[in-house]
Amino acid sequence: MEDDMKAYIPAPGKVLRLIALGAVAANLAAISHAQPQLPGSGEPAVNTAFLRDQDDVSAVTQIVLRERQARDNGWWDRMMATYWPDSVVDVSWYHGNGPGFVNESRKLSSGGVTGKHRLFAPIADIRGNRAHVEVGSRNWSQFQYRGQTININANIRINYRLEKRSGEWRILSMQAIYEHSELTPNAPGEVLDIPASELAKYRPSYAALSWALTKKGLTMSQTEVGIDQPDGVKAFYAKIEKWMNE
Repeated sequence: MEDDMKAYIPAPGKVLRLIALGAVAANLAAISHAQPQLPGSGEPAVNTAFLRDQDDVSAVTQIVLRERQARDNGWWDRMMATYWPDSVVDVSWYHGNGPGFVNESRKLSSGGVTGKHRLFAPIADIRGNRAHVEVGSRNWSQFQYRGQTININANIRINYRLEKRSGEWRILSMQAIYEHSELTPNAPGEVLDIPASELAKYRPSYAALSWALTKKGLTMSQTEVGIDQPDGVKAFYAKIEKWMNE
C-alpha cells in the first residue's frame, strides 16, 4: 500500500509544471471575460475582470459611468464591454441592441456628430442578479446653423437595467427620460433666429434637442418617455419595478 501511495506523488518538477498550467488556465479564464476588439478600432481587448472584485453597488455604478465616459471619448471597445450582446437601447434617435448602439455612435462620431455628458450622482437599486441605475445627465453638443455656432443642452435621466451573469454585471437596457432641452448661441450677444413653428413640431420635453438633431440628419422619435407626459413616466418606473421583482 505504501508503494502504491508513492506512485501517486508527483516529482518536484512535475508539481511546478502543474502550478504553471494552473496559472495559465486562470489567465485564460480572465481573458475569456474580455470584450473582443471592435474591427478596425486599433484598441486592445478590454478586460473588465477587476469589476468582480468590487461590491455590487460599486460595480453597477462604475459600469454605467464607464459607458458614458467611453462614448464621450470615443473608446468604443470600452463602451462595447459594458453591454450584453442581447441588450436593448431605446433613445430618441436609436432603437436596437446595445452593440448596434455602440457602432452607430461610432459612425456619428466619425461624421462629426459628437457630444459630452455631465453626469450627476447615480442611484442604484439591486435585487439578486438584477439592478436598476438612474443617473441624471446634462448633455451638451454644438452645431452650425446659418453661420452661427449653436449650443444644444438637454437634461435627461438615463435609466439602465443591468443583469449579473456568471458573476459579471453588464447593461441589459438603456433608456432615457427626457426633461428639457434648450438652444443658445455660442457667442455672447448673438440672437438665434429659429421660428417657433419649427420647434412646435416636437415634444416639449425634448423639442430643442429634436430640432437640432433633425438638422444633423437624425430621425427623432416623438414617442419617448418625457416629463411632459407624466403617466408615461409612471408606467416606465412601474415596468422597471415589475422586472426587478420577477
